[in-house]
Amino acid sequence: MKKNRHRISKGLTLFWNAIKHTKNDFGISVLIWLLVSIALSLLFYHVEHKAQPEEYNNLWQALVWTFTRYIGDPGHFAGNGPVTLLGRHIDTFIGILIILVFAIPAGIVANGFRKAMEEDKKEKHLQECREKIMKSFRRIQKKKLAFEYISKEGNLNKTHIRAISRRMSLISIQAKKMMTENDIIETVYKFPEFRLRNLADSQTSEEHPSDRLMIELLPLNEKTVDGYIIEKKEYGVKIDRKSNITVVAPTAATENSIGHFAFYFAQFGGFNLVSREFITNVDEQQSYYILEKKEESREKALKDFVEDIKELSKTQDKWIIVLIAAADMHDTQVHLVHKTTGCIVP
Repeated sequence: MKKNRHRISKGLTLFWNAIKHTKNDFGISVLIWLLVSIALSLLFYHVEHKAQPEEYNNLWQALVWTFTRYIGDPGHFAGNGPVTLLGRHIDTFIGILIILVFAIPAGIVANGFRKAMEEDKKEKHLQECREKIMKSFRRIQKKKLAFEYISKEGNLNKTHIRAISRRMSLISIQAKKMMTENDIIETVYKFPEFRLRNLADSQTSEEHPSDRLMIELLPLNEKTVDGYIIEKKEYGVKIDRKSNITVVAPTAATENSIGHFAFYFAQFGGFNLVSREFITNVDEQQSYYILEKKEESREKALKDFVEDIKELSKTQDKWIIVLIAAADMHDTQVHLVHKTTGCIVP
């Protein structure tokens, strides 16, 4: 029973997707059909009115004759039909159109179904790719982070910390998971929990960086490990832990790792978080560090970003910690801001 319901639901979904894919083509074909039919009606009226003035004494009767021909005239509204040679040629041409009226939409719908099935197949494929990439970020033991301890029995034991890597090399995922580069990149762009980064962007020109594509995993679960909701915003993520301290990461979308650091720094300290993880327009980027535009001219994501910071720092006892990283900075700086008073600690 469940399988049948699933099949029916899947079929209706495919049908709806096919209609969405073909609505523009459908609209154009219907418009062309109407225009051609009206033109034939005008021509039919012109030639048959002279030969049969009582039968076709106005344009409306010619229009009725033309459109009832498509359905076989079940109500006998069309009249006696053409008697002139040109009128009969028009009738023949309409007969050809009757075939096209059914053949063309059927072809359009079939093409829409083909596209819908291809998209469905691609969606399944990208879901499989997503699972493969997610498994690349499994917890692994870090040999360098080993601790020794003595048990109650007096035995010396060693333990390793198991941690998730902050990023994985695109080439590494491609080799280990037997995935194509195109599949990986399409999956990263499809799902918001992934982000494609070039490590060369986080290095200065003096270091002569070489391009190296990496996949970052963003913290976009429903809740944090301590039970607080991770709100998905247009600019990134917001976590309200009802803390007096809010961690703000305005450059997380463009600087490697600062978003991860801000997320876990806020988690370890029990702080609120406002982190800009996404760029809404890569061609016309707005600065989330220097708010140079007037409030009414800001994009919606930037307005939400500012409003969330204001909401989490409304009262006098609220603090904001701004974490910023940039490739051209020689020293990392932490900005601690309390209301209108602030200090910069290099």
